[in-house]
Amino acid sequence: MDLHSMIGKTFDLYGADAGFFCIADESGEGIRVYEAVEDMCDGYRSSLAELRDVTDPEELAKLVFSRVPIAKATGRQAESTSTYSVDDVVELVDADGHVWLRVGTTNTDDYYPCYEFTWSPKAP
Repeated sequence: MDLHSMIGKTFDLYGADAGFFCIADESGEGIRVYEAVEDMCDGYRSSLAELRDVTDPEELAKLVFSRVPIAKATGRQAESTSTYSVDDVVELVDADGHVWLRVGTTNTDDYYPCYEFTWSPKAP
């Protein structure tokens, strides 16, 4: 999956686990698990290398997700702040505005790219 292809699409969200997340979109393709693969670049910098579609049953067996959707979230481009440029960060946001997942590459002070995978479950 291409990171930016998530923008504007709505997903059933099943959770996240150590750089992996589980979603189902409205295309009817079913539930999919993706790994946000970090590229370590040069030791000082990192970035999102790719979103890898995980299909290996042994790898999937090690991950923990909800059996039912925990949220319906829509992908949107993250907004920049005074410290971070986020041209390559996508957020999965529910109807209440809660950001469940942020994934991509931030850019600290327009100098250092930085891998981001931030899972923020909603408090019960």
